Amino acid sequence: VTSYQQEIIQYCQVMEEVKIRSAVIHSILKGVTFGVKQIDEECIFLNFRMILELIAFGSMVANKRKYTSAYTDFRKHWHARRMLRDLELVNPDFYPVPLFPPIPQPDGSKHLDHLKDGFITKDEFVELYEYCGEMLHARNPYAASTLTKPPRYELDVWITRIQELLSFHRAKLVDTNEGWLVIMNNEGVGRVTALPFQAIRIHRISDEP
Repeated sequence: VTSYQQEIIQYCQVMEEVKIRSAVIHSILKGVTFGVKQIDEECIFLNFRMILELIAFGSMVANKRKYTSAYTDFRKHWHARRMLRDLELVNPDFYPVPLFPPIPQPDGSKHLDHLKDGFITKDEFVELYEYCGEMLHARNPYAASTLTKPPRYELDVWITRIQELLSFHRAKLVDTNEGWLVIMNNEGVGRVTALPFQAIRIHRISDEP
């Protein structure tokens, strides 16, 4: 296995863990329970938080040194906006780009449109991450309210927006011009698969009308 192939395998493994944690959230939302509502909710928010961290750090699998450094620095604080700021300094394109499935063109190329909405944005990423942090702290029994504000979406909507971001996305790796088109549920394969950018010609979408 070449170094490049190993990087693809590592990224796919990160996304496989996202799928497993997403399935846990879905199971609890559908009625699988520990018997205590608070424990169920804490399990959901723990897995949300882990999913967001996997998304954030997944793009650095091609550079072990930077991945380790960024992750170590991140563990020293829990402020989501600073985390994203620091990650963007390491890899400005760390955030996945959600795509529609490719449309074959007459010349044999494939046209890829970007999703415009329906997925978790960077601002929503910050909101959910910080909300998870609040939910995973022990509650102050003497406080009138332990949460700064209610979440923007219901739990099932949050997980759907995460899945819309990742279902078919473009991943750009750190310190390289390479990247992958990632399919989370590839029919007939049963696991996450990724294609190098060179495998499909990408038509950039103009912002002009």
